[in-house]
Amino acid sequence: MEIVLLDQTRTFIFACFLGICMGLLYDIFDVFPRIVCRRYIRALCDILYCIIFMMCFTALVIFSAGGVLRWYILGGALIGLALYFLGAAFYVRAFLCAAEECFVIFVKLVRKVLCFIENLFSGPTGN
Repeated sequence: MEIVLLDQTRTFIFACFLGICMGLLYDIFDVFPRIVCRRYIRALCDILYCIIFMMCFTALVIFSAGGVLRWYILGGALIGLALYFLGAAFYVRAFLCAAEECFVIFVKLVRKVLCFIENLFSGPTGN
């Protein structure tokens, strides 16, 4: 009986960790479309997130629980997701927003340098 309880506890902890990881991945996929500024990228990121979550959850159920979906697996994933959004999500989002701003500044700087180089090597215009 102890081995079964140990396996169930391990599976529950794995499910909680999966929920935390999927919350982090959700925030990363939320920032990416804002950087690219394309509407269809958001839909692609949402579809990709759902596929990744489905594959990870299915792998957890198959490899850790023997292919049997138990209530504590789904509950563990939901608890992990709730823990992420109630705890670390604020700090992760602040970091990702700062990284997004740094990326935008970097892109603007690269564009200015490239425009300067283009103007430097372009021939004279006019008569």
